[in-house]
Amino acid sequence: MQTVQDRVRVGRTPAELKQAILDNLYYVQGRVPELATTNDWYMALAYTVRDRMMNDWIEALRAPESYRGRLSPISRLNS
Repeated sequence: MQTVQDRVRVGRTPAELKQAILDNLYYVQGRVPELATTNDWYMALAYTVRDRMMNDWIEALRAPESYRGRLSPISRLNS
């Protein structure tokens, strides 16, 4: 079962995405929203997208072998 913190890290609702961007801005980059530059916001968004992509990739690796067998190695990398 996922905790609330896990949902913020991989959730896809607007509220979860907003919180994840703010968390990445503050905890990963050490910036506060009031002083963040455009590049800081961009990087926070990039980290947020990366978290979701990594979660999808790991979940695909954990999928049953019968399902994974239908995926080519290239499609596994592109998930």
